Amino acid sequence: MRSQFNCCKSYPCHNLGVVESDEYEMESNHLGYPAIHCKACGSYPPLVDDESVAKVIHEKIARHFSRSLTGCPQCQTLYFDHGKGLVKSNRYGHTKAGQQRLKCQQCSQVYTVKAIKHADKLLLLLEHIAKQTPTTQVITALDCAPKIYYQLLTRLSNLLREFSRQKEQAALQRDFLALHTESAVSQYAGNKALWCIATTEAQSGYCLLYSHNLLLQETLAEAYLGGQSSVLPTPKLPSILAALTERYQSTMRRQHFESLHYGQLANIRGAQYIKPSILAYAHFQLLGLMTASSPHFHHYIEHESAIRGAALMACSEEIFAEQAEVYFVYRHFTGGQELPVNGNNIGWWSDRWYGTHYGAYCPITYRNKYKVPFSLFDADGPKSVHQWLQQQQCLNLKSAKPLDPLIEIQRCLYNFCQPQKNQQTPAMRLGLSQQKMSLTDLLTAAIKRLEHTH
Repeated sequence: MRSQFNCCKSYPCHNLGVVESDEYEMESNHLGYPAIHCKACGSYPPLVDDESVAKVIHEKIARHFSRSLTGCPQCQTLYFDHGKGLVKSNRYGHTKAGQQRLKCQQCSQVYTVKAIKHADKLLLLLEHIAKQTPTTQVITALDCAPKIYYQLLTRLSNLLREFSRQKEQAALQRDFLALHTESAVSQYAGNKALWCIATTEAQSGYCLLYSHNLLLQETLAEAYLGGQSSVLPTPKLPSILAALTERYQSTMRRQHFESLHYGQLANIRGAQYIKPSILAYAHFQLLGLMTASSPHFHHYIEHESAIRGAALMACSEEIFAEQAEVYFVYRHFTGGQELPVNGNNIGWWSDRWYGTHYGAYCPITYRNKYKVPFSLFDADGPKSVHQWLQQQQCLNLKSAKPLDPLIEIQRCLYNFCQPQKNQQTPAMRLGLSQQKMSLTDLLTAAIKRLEHTH
């Protein structure tokens, strides 16, 4: 993964992604904010706190990609860590209680296979989560202490995450991969809100990664402190040209292009808010694990500068090798008939926008070498994920502790159990399942897959 982000972020400048260049003026304040001045193309990318990005990646990668239930506790690897693979172990007898013991082939550590206990309670918990039952009622239904509830919640989350990641890792081994990413603000009671990013596989709408701007463990020097909202509006203008122009003008009114604020917020116990741009850099670095094995891939992103730089930094080397492209995508209720066939330049950067059935797209890196595969299954893919997850969340977010387990469980429910407009689930369209799965089907399949891995 990239660890340094202070470089040129303009295409087709030859300094794109280059951290050290003789053509840089470091820490320029010419435009009123700390930035790098790339003399080759004239751009002023704002400075990025590399240390903060690294801390966010460290926490998020453990939550989204770790193998916490299988393999040696000492040598377990990450999902999508294509260079290592899963470290194998040999059977090594049983404990007095009859549990299987294993011995790691790499470090020789002996450990016990983690048996799935209380499967009936896990199913009951899953059913209550699907029904959006308040936490206090769930604890009563489970007849357990709050501590046991949180343990069951974490266990269920880990179990479903491993089930989905194993399937995803195999399914994404393909010659071409397209990822669609958009952000949204998730509102909670008491003036609390999260800035979230959803990434779907573009042809199926399957949610691969969902991130929010809360950090649970580390403390950042540059935390999000709130400010007047600068979220780009979605103008309900009958002209797509006018709507796009308004979005560019809104970006220009920010202190700088990545200075995204979404209001003053109340604190959430046990967590710290992250600047949206910092989360975006971390999010796209994690997506790099998924695209690493694809000979050619595309990022389709919303028209948002705080996301644009992160997407480019996740694949700058692949862009120069002509293995990756990045595009803006914009939905408009009138479609893109207003735009000419050869495109229309919009905004201060003269970005060229082309019409399509759902609105418009703008090539950020496109070299006219590859046909644009904008046959999206659903241009609302990430938006649908945001809306569904928002509906599933309890509005009273008092603590950040259960947030990640709940979101992971709900991500899996969305992918495997929620049919879309063609009556297929996202998992069916991606080839991860043959039919819509019930809650019992999902949990049973997850347990069987874990036992088979052992």
